[in-house]
Amino acid sequence: MWERGRLESCHRRRMARHWAFLHGQIASKYRRKVNPLVPTRGVVEKGGKLYHKHCATCRATDGMRDLKGVNDLSPSPGLLTYMLQTPTSFVVYLLWVISEGGQRFNTDMLAFTDRLSERELWTIIIFVHAGFPALARN
Repeated sequence: MWERGRLESCHRRRMARHWAFLHGQIASKYRRKVNPLVPTRGVVEKGGKLYHKHCATCRATDGMRDLKGVNDLSPSPGLLTYMLQTPTSFVVYLLWVISEGGQRFNTDMLAFTDRLSERELWTIIIFVHAGFPALARN
C-alpha cells in the first residue's frame, strides 16, 4: 500500500502536507514559532472549550475522529492522539494546519486563520498537546 504509485489519492494528499512541512515549504510566518502561552489549567480549559466548539465535530472529543460521516471527508482527519507522540515541532505543524486549512493540498480541512485569533489557536494546541483532558470537556 505504501509503495510508490500505489498510494490512494487521500493518502497522497495527506503525505503532501507532511512532506511540505518537513521540507520547509510553509509560510515564513510559521517557521520558528513558539507558543507564548503557559499550559496552566485555565489555558487548557479554555483550549478545550475552543476545541469542542471548532474542532470536535470532525476530530471527536479525543482526537480519534470516530464520528459518523467524518471518514467520508477526503482525506479523513488525521488522528491527533497519535501525533502527540511526535517531537515538539508538532505544535508548529498544528498551528500551520489549523491556520491554513487544506485548500493548498485539496483536502476538506477548514482554515481558521480568519475565524480564530493566533492566541486562540495556541490555546487549542495546548489543549491537544495536554492529551484531550476530561477537565475541559464541558
